Amino acid sequence: MGLRRVLYLMLFSLFALGCSKEGVERMDDFLLDFATVNKSSGKTYFILDNYRVLVPTIEPTQSWNEGQRVGINYTLLNGDTIKINSVSEIYTGQLKYIDEEEEIEDDPIKIESVWVGGSHLNIIFYAEYYDTPHIIKLFYNIDDNSEAKLYLSYSRNGDSPGYSKKMYASFNLAYIQSESEDSTPFKLSINTFAGLRVYEFAVSGKRR
Repeated sequence: MGLRRVLYLMLFSLFALGCSKEGVERMDDFLLDFATVNKSSGKTYFILDNYRVLVPTIEPTQSWNEGQRVGINYTLLNGDTIKINSVSEIYTGQLKYIDEEEEIEDDPIKIESVWVGGSHLNIIFYAEYYDTPHIIKLFYNIDDNSEAKLYLSYSRNGDSPGYSKKMYASFNLAYIQSESEDSTPFKLSINTFAGLRVYEFAVSGKRR
């Protein structure tokens, strides 16, 4: 199930529980997407994973770094012009080449959804959380057959037993993207509560 469909179902359920049939004011239609923050000429834009550029009618009051990944709730107005309803930051990471000194942490997580969108690997997952920040990293190496292999490293960082918390993460795959238009296949390994899972994906070549 894709991210947009998942979020629509969640939000629909919330609205269905919280609204009565009488006296309900119609809400504007809205969309939910992952996006990348882009800053140009003092203005903020949001680039979707299909490379569509969304232009807010009003400059956001929040300040994000270039390349920050966010979850954006918006209403389309005219073409790519949007009204922002809300924006939430998503943990944004970079691929890191693994060497002999690196250690892959293998605290298990529960995967809700994992997919490649544009040049990013996106993950929605659950982990047992109490109050200590967890550590998530994404490593890669290239084997003798020139195949890219990625490893999700997840550590609860000594956190006490807690509750199942839903989390979001997005990693830039630029380090393994082809300079040509060819796509780059890769395998992704994640330790889950059901054991080690290996996913097969491909990321398209870098856009020029």
